[in-house]
Amino acid sequence: MTRGTYSRAFVVKFSDQTILSANIAEGRVEHVSSGTKMEFHSIPQLLAFMNRVLKEGPTSATSVRS
Repeated sequence: MTRGTYSRAFVVKFSDQTILSANIAEGRVEHVSSGTKMEFHSIPQLLAFMNRVLKEGPTSATSVRS
């Protein structure tokens, strides 16, 4: 596979405090092809990061710690 194959791929690591059935989520997300990453403390934060990377590209969603 070429690197471009992963342009829409993410790795998500949920912490032990995550309870998805209660909409509680925290952990780390990384965009595979760019390495851009962020710690998140809610599902909306996770989805906002993914949305930014997919819409605007990884340079607009620089690695941040929320």
